[in-house]
Amino acid sequence: MNSAPFGIAWDSNSGSVIAEIGDMPMPLGAPQPAPATWSWRAGGWTKLDGANTPAVMGGAVAAFPPKQQVIMFGGCCGVSGRYNTAKAGMWMWDGTSWTELHPAHMPPACWGEAMAYDPAISRTVMYGGMTMEPDHPPLNDMWAWDGSDWSALPVPAPDMVYPATQFAYGPNGRLVLTTTTDPSGSTSTWTFDGATWTKLEVSTPDCFFCALSFDPLRNVTVMVTNPIGTPGAADQVWTWDGIQWSERS
Repeated sequence: MNSAPFGIAWDSNSGSVIAEIGDMPMPLGAPQPAPATWSWRAGGWTKLDGANTPAVMGGAVAAFPPKQQVIMFGGCCGVSGRYNTAKAGMWMWDGTSWTELHPAHMPPACWGEAMAYDPAISRTVMYGGMTMEPDHPPLNDMWAWDGSDWSALPVPAPDMVYPATQFAYGPNGRLVLTTTTDPSGSTSTWTFDGATWTKLEVSTPDCFFCALSFDPLRNVTVMVTNPIGTPGAADQVWTWDGIQWSERS
């Protein structure tokens, strides 16, 4: 892959990890790579030709295990006048290709949102994102996918300052989120128990360019991060054990 993936999820249909790329070019300033779908299996990445990859970038990808689904929501870029805007739409991966879905209810178009399955409420939860409209603040809303439709969650959520937000299952049975809620750019750790957000008073690694995923074998949430934003580099690994972050590399 020559670009950073904006979404990655386990696909039980194909028995592989599915990654969607099309975010920012690597290195910065290089031509924008075309959106593409990749599969990780047996220790190697394979680009999946004929995957009908949607022409979006910067959205979110997550699994919905009860129905063995992998879904993708939103991204960019539509154009309105002189401005780029978020691009509406959602798609489902069936193991070989993406199909656009048209549920009865949809969250607003956004990019830079976070999405993960929450066993506490048996839903895939989506938080935040940007519309890319001029002077429009982050959405800071929450939605839940039940396998066939979206519903809004009336839960006060953290105020996102920048779309530098990552979401994953945590070792204490709660979703763990790292986000920038401070204009200074500092990162904080939050947990969600299915009903309430809690900000934790813990030191949090810089997570502007990062990814989170739960490791069930070690019962930790793993963060791979590039805190200084160096193109093509992911130079730190941290783990969250439900109490604190620990650097592993």
